[in-house]
Amino acid sequence: ECFHFLTVLSRKVGHVHYFCANRALNQHAWAIIDRGQVFRAYAWAGQTVWNQGPITAAERELGMACFDYTMRVDFAQRDVICANTEKVNALANRWSIDPAAVAETTWVKG
Repeated sequence: ECFHFLTVLSRKVGHVHYFCANRALNQHAWAIIDRGQVFRAYAWAGQTVWNQGPITAAERELGMACFDYTMRVDFAQRDVICANTEKVNALANRWSIDPAAVAETTWVKG
């Protein structure tokens, strides 16, 4: 559903970035989509549910781990998964804008 929503949105508005991090569940996702074409996307929800496009320089520089669809992740790799979740905002900052830097007063109401 997320893939379809983002690609349709991108066909309408052009360039779309998506970031999601749930620290309680260690779920995380990020995507860059332009004119309906996925440039890069990765999502983890207990297993890899979306891994498309080449890993970007920003992901490599931040040391983010992106597992393929068939890889079984064991408990010893939990720290790697937690680290990914913690780095989503840093990736957002590299790709576009740091979400922590957006003041609530800049949001448009309506």
